[in-house]
Amino acid sequence: RCDLLEKIAEAASTPEDRAQWLRNLAETISAAVQLGTMPDGIERLKSLQTKLAGEQGNEDLAAYVQFRYLTALYNYDLQQEGADFAKVQKKWLHNLKEYVATYPRSSDAAEAMLQLGTAEEFAGEEEEAKNWYGQIVEKFPKSGPAGKAAGAIARLDSVGKRLSLKGTSLTGKTVDLASFRKKVVLIQYWATWCGPCKEDMQQIKDAVAKYGKDDFAVISISLDNNKDEVAAYLKTHSLPWVHVYETGGLDSRLANELGVLTLPTMLLIDQDGKVVNRGINAAELDRELKALLQQTADKRK
Repeated sequence: RCDLLEKIAEAASTPEDRAQWLRNLAETISAAVQLGTMPDGIERLKSLQTKLAGEQGNEDLAAYVQFRYLTALYNYDLQQEGADFAKVQKKWLHNLKEYVATYPRSSDAAEAMLQLGTAEEFAGEEEEAKNWYGQIVEKFPKSGPAGKAAGAIARLDSVGKRLSLKGTSLTGKTVDLASFRKKVVLIQYWATWCGPCKEDMQQIKDAVAKYGKDDFAVISISLDNNKDEVAAYLKTHSLPWVHVYETGGLDSRLANELGVLTLPTMLLIDQDGKVVNRGINAAELDRELKALLQQTADKRK
């Protein structure tokens, strides 16, 4: 298939048609490398990129192929027996920074910056992460990653601020975080394919049973791609709280509004609707709930 795509590209009657066929070729090779079905794909992508980089006026196409090459190389390195994740990750981030420096206006620069921001955030370097996210919003405001980047900045800066969140439950009802005032609220982003998310459910269920519906509420937001899978899971698991769903998975409106990059992600909201913990884990839930509810009890005395 790749040989055929290459022949079609070279026989194309216009530069635009040639570019489109070569993009298809790069996508096909990159996907094959990531699936482990084309061992020589890395070299083939590199050769194609080198060829295009040497052609005048083909910078955009060269940038497109280079990003697919880097993505394929990253996944190829991870697939190797005994791969050192830390070294592979370091190489990946170095390559992404070089890519952004070389092709700062390419269509994939925003995605490269999002990957860099995500890595910095997970490493605890939140200011550096916000710098990358901010560059996406500033330089590529209409790109796909811009919404996710803006949401990530909002999430990182959310502690102490009121959060606005509205969605639709699986039963078709409007769910508005503002209507939960005077209760502590846990917002849980999850999916049926996320094992750790489902493990958290039992501790969340215990918290609901312990602290009661009068003082504590849960809003679970499913980022599944298939609504039926969510409904089927909830039918066989008793999880007595609000469940919100919108199409789009990790790229849905609800995920992008807070820049949700991975699952599980959970936020704890106080009785005034303000974020007190933007990255709480299930093991911390009981302690934080106890402290928040005790503060309320003390104020009532």
